Amino acid sequence: MVKDLIIKLITEKGARVGVVGLGYVGLPLVVEFARGGFASVGFEVDQNKAATINAGQSYIGDIDSATVRELDHFGINDLSGHYGRGAVANVRGDRTKA
Repeated sequence: MVKDLIIKLITEKGARVGVVGLGYVGLPLVVEFARGGFASVGFEVDQNKAATINAGQSYIGDIDSATVRELDHFGINDLSGHYGRGAVANVRGDRTKA
């Protein structure tokens, strides 16, 4: 069953988590998933925000720049605005309407 597969992926930290929107909710969320041991991917359509994150800088008060620079260490290696890559995520947290 799909439910059993999803539960297994989550409990064994095998799920790849996608977070759409890396603002004041999304950036801390993707950081916490990564710290929790999940491979994580973040998506941001604002090119300025994406460039800031990719440059190792934070624009969110709750997340310092040192944490952003460690994102690759946590397992996040794709912070882009390319939503087509969302298909690689098993679990998605987004604010968009389906």
